[in-house]
Amino acid sequence: MMPAKRTDVPIRDRAIASLITGAAWSGRIGGRPLGSLAGTFLNAAAGAMPGRTALIAIAAQQGTLLLATSQARPAARALARRIGRSRRVDVARMGHTLLLRLGELDSATRVSSRLEPRVTSATNRFLKSSEEMARGATHAALEALGPAVKDDAACRGLRLMLLRSLGRMDRILECADPGLIGAASTAAHRFDALWDLGQVDDAIAAIDEALTVDLRSVDTLRRARDGHRFVAGLDAPALLRFVKQVQADAKAPGDWYTTVLFEFDEIPRLAELSRDRLFMASLGSTGIYQIARALYITRDFDAARSLLRPLRSTGRRWDAEKLLARIELELGISESTVRSRARFRRPGEGFDEVEYLGLHQLGHHEEAFSRFLPDEDHRRLTGVFGSRAELVPGGGAGSRFVIPQGGPGDEILMAAAYTDLARRADRTDAACDPRLQSLFERSFPEINFHPCDRRASRSSPGFLAPGRPARPDHVMFEQLDVGVDEVAQNCDRVILSRSLGSLVSSRAPFEAYLRPRPDLVDALSERVRGGIGVVWRSEFYDAVRSIHYLRPEDLVLLGELGQPIVCLQHDARPSEQAALASAMGTDVRFLDDFDLRNDFEAMAAVASGLDAVVGIGTTFIELAGAVGTTTVALHPTRVGVWRRCDGGHDYWHQSMRAAFSPDLEDRSKVVGEAVRILRASVAPGA
Repeated sequence: MMPAKRTDVPIRDRAIASLITGAAWSGRIGGRPLGSLAGTFLNAAAGAMPGRTALIAIAAQQGTLLLATSQARPAARALARRIGRSRRVDVARMGHTLLLRLGELDSATRVSSRLEPRVTSATNRFLKSSEEMARGATHAALEALGPAVKDDAACRGLRLMLLRSLGRMDRILECADPGLIGAASTAAHRFDALWDLGQVDDAIAAIDEALTVDLRSVDTLRRARDGHRFVAGLDAPALLRFVKQVQADAKAPGDWYTTVLFEFDEIPRLAELSRDRLFMASLGSTGIYQIARALYITRDFDAARSLLRPLRSTGRRWDAEKLLARIELELGISESTVRSRARFRRPGEGFDEVEYLGLHQLGHHEEAFSRFLPDEDHRRLTGVFGSRAELVPGGGAGSRFVIPQGGPGDEILMAAAYTDLARRADRTDAACDPRLQSLFERSFPEINFHPCDRRASRSSPGFLAPGRPARPDHVMFEQLDVGVDEVAQNCDRVILSRSLGSLVSSRAPFEAYLRPRPDLVDALSERVRGGIGVVWRSEFYDAVRSIHYLRPEDLVLLGELGQPIVCLQHDARPSEQAALASAMGTDVRFLDDFDLRNDFEAMAAVASGLDAVVGIGTTFIELAGAVGTTTVALHPTRVGVWRRCDGGHDYWHQSMRAAFSPDLEDRSKVVGEAVRILRASVAPGA
């Protein structure tokens, strides 16, 4: 069904690529001088063999990034500078791009100045705009592009990206012309704009135009997946048809087929294909990586590692190294995890969750929190608020504004630092999820809260639909509306919530810091008294996240405690409710008359009235810990092992305990550990 590996690469081209790679590796050994020498060789090759310029440019890019992901970054910078001095315009432009990725803005500016008289007006505008974007000056970057009618394909693509970062969706619909940029890229931009404007049917129609068997864009594929699933659920017919079409297409390369299977959560099928030697022999590095990811999800670490190690010498090196580090993290080899991420981090990569978790596992909590806010967020905050942007919480401020990040669960966690933060200013204001406003105002009366919808990592359509609060014309539009932005602009300091980690690390674990409504707790007590609340998954599902989830039937051991089980899974399907009732064999209570997703006052009161709450890491679990309820956080994998401290308590909440599965291959055994913890704390007669 799948084609064999390509063997039509000319021997001469392969020889050139080998020489270029060798030159790059020499820079790894010799540092800056040999990195510069390697760049000289590349430029000479480009001049001597103009017909091979594209190959040389690609090899130059790979060589530079190879050095940048090791301990030879000075050599990478020297190599990129030398490439930027090439007489060949296309090679020098590659050097410009590499310098921006490496953070060498001044060197990149010198390259664009040398190129200015030799390239088109559109290319000059593109180079200048790219530099402004690297500075974090989004409006200046858009202005540098000039009128849209003069765009070439590269400028049009950059313009759409900048418009997206400013929330100008109407302008995107005007500019997304399929004749000027790739069809898949156009469909993705149009989908984003229409989705945010609440035009769901039009958004799906736009993305379906690109959803053909010859599609090769993962970003477009994911948008189609998420859009159809929002409308028709996990088993959306259009997606099932697409998978079958790709599977039946004899021309579809194995790499793309495995990518489609992974993005549509066909993990058992991928694991099965890993045992087909003929199929595996047809795959390139991308296909092998997708198979390795599937094996990681099925907890076959040894097989995954055997596939990932050879990928270190391919274009998938960064992805392979990161997944290898994640496996080491789960195996408890934290020192190796952190070392690996320091050496093999992709240039320009933002927040590295594997490094973050590894540092926490080593007990380096303050250092981990210092990496929690990526450089890109620093630039965005500074670009909007200038000198008032605060990257580390200080003291002595007249007024300070906090911009929360992530979903409500993240906001609840970082709110643990609010009392300490409020002592450091005469006045403290904070934006908050509107659903949390009354709970936060009661719990932190010293802070002024301003309700504001923000876009989380996954959002429903209509974020920028007509009738919604107006958004400011800057890159923080996803976090602030116009009214709340005005409050922030009038404060002496503005800080992002992820920067509060230093206050957390100095005071954790925390006693209860959220206060439910007493009258509501009393009113709900009869419904939940003596019960153990359970939650087994998040509302967001994909193949990678699923390793942290359980099934209702996995909770069967909780029935041995002889206490009522209260379902806290707000979106439990009828089949899941039936499975839970069948598994428990005891009193199971469903709170279907409460909105356990949006009514945080009811959620806090329910959590406070229960004897205990047990579940995987969700917003409800963090809320239960924050109100002081006895809570057992289930960690089916070892990714969250850092949260169990001495004595078994959770890093964040004093009332929480962390339970882990003793068997890396059987996630459900974590429930037995939770039962052991609960027998010692809340079971009758304990």
